[in-house]
Amino acid sequence: MPFTSVNAIVIDPQTPSTIYAGLRRYTDISGGAGGVYKSTDGGVTWSDFSTGLPRVVHALAINPQNPNTLYAGTADGVYKTTNGGTSWSAVNTGLPFRSIFRSIINAIVVDPQAPDVLYAASEEGKIFKSTNAGNNWTTVYTPSVAGQVNSLYALVLDPENPETIYAGGHPGSILKSTDSGATWNTVNTDSLPNTIVRSLAINPQASTMLYAGTHAGVYRSMDAGANWDVRNEGINTFYVEELAIDPQTPSTLYAAGRKIGVFKSTDGGLNWRPVTAGLNLDFPVEALEVAPSLPTTVYLGNGLGVYKSTDAGTTWSQVNSGFPAGPDVYSLAVHPQNADIVYAGTQVGTTKIGKVFKTTDGGANWVETSTGIFLRSFIPVRALAIDPQAPDTVYAVVGKWVYKSTDAAASWNIMNNGLELPGSSITALVVDPQTSGTLYVATTEAGIQKSTNGGISWSPVNTGFPNDPVFGISVFDLAINPQVPSTLFAATNKGVYRSSNGGASWSELNDGLVLRRNKRHVVRLAINPQSPNIVYAGTLYNGIFVLQDSAAPPELRIYLPLVLRSP
Repeated sequence: MPFTSVNAIVIDPQTPSTIYAGLRRYTDISGGAGGVYKSTDGGVTWSDFSTGLPRVVHALAINPQNPNTLYAGTADGVYKTTNGGTSWSAVNTGLPFRSIFRSIINAIVVDPQAPDVLYAASEEGKIFKSTNAGNNWTTVYTPSVAGQVNSLYALVLDPENPETIYAGGHPGSILKSTDSGATWNTVNTDSLPNTIVRSLAINPQASTMLYAGTHAGVYRSMDAGANWDVRNEGINTFYVEELAIDPQTPSTLYAAGRKIGVFKSTDGGLNWRPVTAGLNLDFPVEALEVAPSLPTTVYLGNGLGVYKSTDAGTTWSQVNSGFPAGPDVYSLAVHPQNADIVYAGTQVGTTKIGKVFKTTDGGANWVETSTGIFLRSFIPVRALAIDPQAPDTVYAVVGKWVYKSTDAAASWNIMNNGLELPGSSITALVVDPQTSGTLYVATTEAGIQKSTNGGISWSPVNTGFPNDPVFGISVFDLAINPQVPSTLFAATNKGVYRSSNGGASWSELNDGLVLRRNKRHVVRLAINPQSPNIVYAGTLYNGIFVLQDSAAPPELRIYLPLVLRSP
C-alpha cells in the first residue's frame, strides 16, 4: 500500500479479532487513505471508520474496560469515539494551539485501573493529562529548555502502579513520574546514550523491567529506569522505532526499525533474530502490536498497510482488503468561480500512468478526464493550471509536453510547437491572470518558455539567467504577481530571480537567502495574493524564507527550521 502509511494499531482487549489502524497519507501529495480503519475479522477485511477525524492519525489508545471508547492522537489534537469508531469528535479543551491547529499528539495512554484518566504526549515535548475522559486537559510537563528540539514519541504506564509513567523522545532522556504526572524527572542521565527514544515497553508481569527502542538500538532497565544496558546482539541496525512484548511470555519481544523489518528475542533481549518472511523491507515499520489474548498473532503497520503474523512472527502476510487504492496526486487546480470543481493530476496503477481526474462535487466523486493525453508510465501529470479569464480552458503538463483543453477537460490537445526541450522536462506552468492566453512554463534545463497565444507557439525568455554548462538553466517553480502580472518570480538552483517585464529579462534576488553547501536551491514559491510584494521561497536545504520586498533589511527575513528537508 504505497499510498498510505499505518502509524498506530490497537487491538480490542476483549474481542481480539477487532483491530483499529491509525493511518496517514504516505506523502503529503498522495491521494491515499488517512484516519482510522477497523477490522472485525482479524484483519481479513477493513472499513473506513474516520467520520469526524482529521486525515493524519499518529496514535491510538483504547479503554480496556469499555473498548468502544477509543482516543486518537492526530495532527490537530485528540479525538474520541464512544461507539467503536463509527463517529469521532474533538476533545481538545485545554490543549494549546500550534499555529492554527492544536498540538500534534504522538502518544496517548489510558490508565487501566481508572480509564477516565489519560495522558498525551506532543510533538512540542509537552505532556497533558485528563481526568474526565478527555473532556478537559491540563499541561503536566513542559520542556525546561525552550527553543531546542523537544519531541515526545512514547508514553507507557506501569500496569501494576499506574501512578508511575514513563515518556521518551528527543532529546534522548527518559522522563519518569511517580505521582500521576504531578512531577517529572529524568532517569537515565548516565547509562542511556543521548539519542532519540522512539518507543517504550514494560514487562507486564515485572513492571520494573523496561525496554527502550532508540536510534542507538534496544536498551533494557531492570530497576525502573535507574540504569540501562544495551541489548542489540543480532540486530543489524541502531534505528529501532517500535517495540512490543508478548503479554503472556514477557521474555519474548519484537523490535522493528527502518528498512529492517522485525527482529524477535525470546530471552528478554539478550539475543535477536530477524523474522521478516513475507515483509516488504522498503518501508519503515510504524506500528507493532501483539494480540493480548492470542500472542502468536502479531500485527504490523507500514507504508504498505497492515501485515499479520499468526505464528509469532515467523511469516507475515498483507491484510488490506477494503483499504482504498488511491492515486499519487501531483497537482491540483480549483475552478476560480466554483470551488466544487477541482482537477487532479495523478499517477495511478502499478505502472504509474499519468492521468487527469475531475470532480464537480467538491471531491465526493471523481472521474477520469484524460481523453487526448498520451498516457505514459512513470510520468505523472506534474502541473495543472486554469485560465482565470476562461475557466473552461485548462492546461496540463505531462513530462515535457503541454496539453490544453477548452472544454473543461473533456478532451485535450498537445501544444508543444516551438517548445524545444531536449533532455528536459517541465516543472511548473502559470497563466497570466489578466491576459488570457499568456503562459509561462519552467523547465529543468531549458529555463523558462513563454507563449502569448494560448500555447500555439512558444519562445525562450531567459535573458539574465546564469547558464550552467552541465545542467543548463534549472527552474523548479514560477509565481506571478496577480495584480501586476508582468512581474514574475522564478525558483532556480541558483536562488530566486525576478522579471518585471513579462520575462523579457531577469535579475537575481538573493540578498539574505542563506547559502548551504554552496547552494541556494529554491524549489517552491508562493505570493501573498493581497500583498503581492510578500513572496515566500521554499528551499531544499535551508527551510522557508519570506521577502517583504527586494530592499527588505535582513531582520525582515523569516527562517522556519521545521520545514528543513534532508538532502
